[in-house]
Amino acid sequence: MLLAVTLGFVGMVVARMRANRRAATTALDAPTPRWRRFLPDFSALIPVTIHERFLFAAMAISAGICEEIVFRGWLLATLHSTVGLDEPR
Repeated sequence: MLLAVTLGFVGMVVARMRANRRAATTALDAPTPRWRRFLPDFSALIPVTIHERFLFAAMAISAGICEEIVFRGWLLATLHSTVGLDEPR
């Protein structure tokens, strides 16, 4: 498993370096910092319009609420009933 993770990481780094080389030969922009060359471009994921910002905020709030419902509500109730900790003894 460690070998597979290592090979996957090395493959990702090599693919990213090749993509950076291709982009560097075609772009006339200022060179990017060395640490930034290995990171993907996440600029397309940043909300720009007011509609996208509203959806982003709604998704963030609903993720927190759903997480609390699942882990505190359903999971703990299921574990307590399965283990038998429902009633104090």
